Amino acid sequence: MQSFLYLTFLPLLSPFTFASPLPSPNADADANPVPTPTLSNRATSPKLFTVQAFQSPDPTGSGLTGYYLSSTKSGSLILTSSAPSPPTVLYVDSDSHAFLNTNPSTPVYIDTATGALTAGSSVPNTGLTVPFYHLGTGKTIYTQENGYVTEGAAVFQWIGSENSSWFACLLAGKAGKYALVKQMTVVNPDLSNCISVELSAIDYP
Repeated sequence: MQSFLYLTFLPLLSPFTFASPLPSPNADADANPVPTPTLSNRATSPKLFTVQAFQSPDPTGSGLTGYYLSSTKSGSLILTSSAPSPPTVLYVDSDSHAFLNTNPSTPVYIDTATGALTAGSSVPNTGLTVPFYHLGTGKTIYTQENGYVTEGAAVFQWIGSENSSWFACLLAGKAGKYALVKQMTVVNPDLSNCISVELSAIDYP
């Protein structure tokens, strides 16, 4: 008995076919996603750190060098001249989300409405929760090498801005307290009265 194998050749699909995925059943929700970082990537023993400012080329005790990152009841993360009690402790997970090491952990984000570094259990639509980075390890606010003074051995950074620096902007009526702001085209905050700083990550404890 003779058998036959029949092959059907389909025409090649245009590559543009793959550029338009099928609509989601939750299309309205997908159009305006709310950033909701989870704790799924939190390490059993996260790399904890506090943050202090470095204002080039000033040593500790001059300018804003040595100022502490402090959390306020409103959720703002600001620089203060005195150390907060308890200390403001953070960690960054493997997906570049930053959290305050509270119980439960509190997401940290950049509010694109103002450019300000903020923390809160509920992240608004204007909040960007990535990409944060904690690079290096150490307990120094600044380092000196070949006559140059730079930030400490470890840094806390958010790289979603066209400018690598953080900007400390004096809060109206609050001497010694500064909002931390990132330069963003979408907001274009007025930074004329702000001070460029770097944020050194200090190993904790």
